[in-house]
Amino acid sequence: MRVLALLVICAVFFLSVGIVFSADDDPPVTTHSYSGVEGSNGWYTSTVDVALRAFDIDSGPKSTTYWLNSNPPTTKQHSTGQNQILNPSFESGGWKWESGAWVPFINNWEYIGGAAFWQSLVYHKFDWRSAAIGNLLSGTEYFYWHNREDYVPAMAGGSYSASAWVKTLDIAGLGAWFEVWARGATEAEDQLIVASDVVNGSADWTLLEKSLIMPPGFQGVYLRLGMQDQGSAGLTFWDGISLYGGYSAFTEFTVVANGDHILHFYSEDNAGNIEPEVSALLKIDTVSPHGWDNFSYTLGSNDHSYYVSVDVIDETSGIDISTAVYRWYTDNQGTGWSYESGEAWESMDSVVVVATGLPASDGETDWVRLTTGEIDFGDSSTVMRVQFRIADMADSSADSPMFTIEGAWVQCMHGMVYSRGLINMPCSAPPGEFNSDGLIMSGGGITFFESSESWEIDNHGHGLEGATALGEIFPAYDSLRQTAGALADNKLPTSSGIYVFDGDYVIDHNSTPSGFENSVFSALIYISENLYVKHSYTMNPSSAVLFVVDGDVGVSGLVEEMWGVFMASGTFDSNYDNKLRRQLVHNGGVIALDGIVLGRDLTRAGSPSNEDAPAELFSLPYSYFFNQEFNNLIASQQEIDYSWREIGP
Repeated sequence: MRVLALLVICAVFFLSVGIVFSADDDPPVTTHSYSGVEGSNGWYTSTVDVALRAFDIDSGPKSTTYWLNSNPPTTKQHSTGQNQILNPSFESGGWKWESGAWVPFINNWEYIGGAAFWQSLVYHKFDWRSAAIGNLLSGTEYFYWHNREDYVPAMAGGSYSASAWVKTLDIAGLGAWFEVWARGATEAEDQLIVASDVVNGSADWTLLEKSLIMPPGFQGVYLRLGMQDQGSAGLTFWDGISLYGGYSAFTEFTVVANGDHILHFYSEDNAGNIEPEVSALLKIDTVSPHGWDNFSYTLGSNDHSYYVSVDVIDETSGIDISTAVYRWYTDNQGTGWSYESGEAWESMDSVVVVATGLPASDGETDWVRLTTGEIDFGDSSTVMRVQFRIADMADSSADSPMFTIEGAWVQCMHGMVYSRGLINMPCSAPPGEFNSDGLIMSGGGITFFESSESWEIDNHGHGLEGATALGEIFPAYDSLRQTAGALADNKLPTSSGIYVFDGDYVIDHNSTPSGFENSVFSALIYISENLYVKHSYTMNPSSAVLFVVDGDVGVSGLVEEMWGVFMASGTFDSNYDNKLRRQLVHNGGVIALDGIVLGRDLTRAGSPSNEDAPAELFSLPYSYFFNQEFNNLIASQQEIDYSWREIGP
């Protein structure tokens, strides 16, 4: 049947000997292509490079206009000229009697190979004619039309753009493609410059294009339009050949914004023909599900079983409900992670829309709540963790932090919290409790660290965030240190003043006199190296002491109460020796340039426990705001004007 069809098509062409001429009264054709990381459901999970290719067979593209959604249009001008390929749609030609037989011919085009070649009227792209190739025998030969004798003169080093439309029927070999060749003095000296992509099988009209740089030492360029068919009766049709010099009629730009976009575009040619507007869908979602808010847990059928919930959101492509899973960890009898034995994460018990409480559907872009089934962590468990995983409709998967049930949490009262990086509390405060009653700021993000006033600012930056020395955030650092006196008997002071200790200093029962705990005074104490707190101590609430430490501050895990504001150029570690799990109550505050390590964990057992009390409680006494003597002291002046100033990190 394939051979019979080919013979019928050939018979039509023997009757078609008329010549059809064309003028440039047709508008350009603009195609689009996207380049990015493809996800699922038509979404891209990366930014997308858009390429618009404007094609016009005669006068050439003059401009391309595009816009996204309802944004203002952008027009790019092209410097293309007249198409340099003569007879680009094969309208000039037909059949001629030669050597006692009718043979096909197309003006300016010749053919090579043992296939059938003719000027087609049945299959065409531009209502004129196309150049056809029919393969009757199986083989690996490349059959092609070419315009070597009517080549296009080209300048060495010049930029050119070649394109052609191709239609294929039942090609079983490598396929159909075109090649651009540099023409030498003889055919043996010709050189292949570039080849197009390949079209195989049966494909409707497809635009192929390639840009090239003309190599030196050749007369010009010509095209080979061909196919390789290892089956039989394969057909290829070529139409609308173009070669423009000096500029490729491409418009390229990148779309960054997430969303479900509509791309609009059209082109105009140099004859004034304007293409009808074209629209194309473009969906981008570069952000995986996120948020992981409102982590909570409810006691199950016994004191070691829980139902666990968390909220998550994906505002762009929406949540893929079927992908919601979780795993859990316990130290009960060395169990470890649940999936390690079952070899799979477990399906969620429910996924509901937070705003309505109704079951969520695929593509939900509002907050959804994931809730596990009852998890039995074991009666001897002291560590209980849960982690969630879910993907969006673009197939971007995200894992939640590893949440700890009744794990360590921190509370900071009456002050401001700032970190140049992420603030992450893997265990949220119990219902009715908060981590802060003031402003929370992070140079990164804030996770499960909430203020009762909802004062939270993430991705925050300020002029001092890169500070590496205390003098950068404490202007009077040098001048005040020069006036400091030594600590009497190396003990903490009992009266107001500015003091200094050279070397590592230890606060314990020997270095803490009763006057330090009971007297009312204000002091600034410099420590030239590291400061270690190994003994709990108190202070009169009306007193105010600032420790300025050039090294690290380490607090023993045995310490349950301490007072004062600590400013360190190094690290503040609340459990540097990993001693017993005890709650730390710190009446004061901390500024540490190299970071803060909060290592307390009260576990589920004992009193207090993580369930009902913070492992670490920081509370800044009001004496640090309204103590006139203290404020005058650290400002190194007799009168002070109160003003806010960021002194993080």
